[in-house]
Amino acid sequence: EMYWPELQRQIASVAIALRELGVEPGDRVAAYLPNIPETIVAMLACISIGAVWSVCAPDMGVAAVVDRFKQIEPKALIAVDGVFYGGKALDRSGVVHALLAELPTVQHRIIVRSPYAAAPIDNSYDWQWATAQQDAQAVAAFEPEWLPFEHPIWIVYSSGTTGLPKPIVHGTGGILLALHVAGLHNDLGASYSDNNRGERFHWYSSTGWVMWNIQASGLLFGTTITIFDGHPAGSSSQPDWGVLWRFAARHHTTIFGAGAAYFSNCMKAGLEVGAIPGLQQVRTLGSTGSPLAPEVQRWGSEQLAAAGAGD
Repeated sequence: EMYWPELQRQIASVAIALRELGVEPGDRVAAYLPNIPETIVAMLACISIGAVWSVCAPDMGVAAVVDRFKQIEPKALIAVDGVFYGGKALDRSGVVHALLAELPTVQHRIIVRSPYAAAPIDNSYDWQWATAQQDAQAVAAFEPEWLPFEHPIWIVYSSGTTGLPKPIVHGTGGILLALHVAGLHNDLGASYSDNNRGERFHWYSSTGWVMWNIQASGLLFGTTITIFDGHPAGSSSQPDWGVLWRFAARHHTTIFGAGAAYFSNCMKAGLEVGAIPGLQQVRTLGSTGSPLAPEVQRWGSEQLAAAGAGD
């Protein structure tokens, strides 16, 4: 868990660290990170100083990441050196070394260390250094940059099915408006308000999908977000489609979103969501990514009803 004051402190600390490294408004910061709190902090720190954020997930190989990042010429790279996914520890230090060899514009690298790396990333800064800036007064006084409406905020990419993935630049003002609309569409509320006390927003996504950005936008509304890093069924070899539902129950999630394929897989597996205790607080299911078949939508509604949840 991370509370608002600590989130604010870490964002300010990382933003100050990036400035010390010479990152300026308009510079691109590339990230090779999973769906963990550090990624949320890094993204908010970048955009708070006017840097342009772009992230790829660690389940992507070297070529796929280079195809994306090489086009945007990043000045800094924030990366993880290992992950645990689908029941397996995965070294990513080799991928990071390969990325650095292919991205000559990168001047600085900040590494989120893990116990899974086979080799260190030389000439790099630790994430702990970035989040533990020593000047407490400067951190407390930090304020985000005031930026023009059209200033770029982040870069996402097309799928790459027709040639190289195409970088898509989003502007700060447009994204604030779009995310506000998305929040209204999802009926997000501030977790500390009387009308929405305890609101918790989860949308299963890797960092390589724009729904990661949408989930992070819950913070704009004062909503607590519950993020999940890992395989949605625990393991590909022995899938357990109840993993995410138990996660939602354990963390009192009120809005539960995922790709249409996820709900379809749950239905095909014969998952009895109603038999999972603690889902009464789920009031909304969200689906996107591909069309949701009518029978899957009916299944979802019936499962919520069986769990004693839903609106």
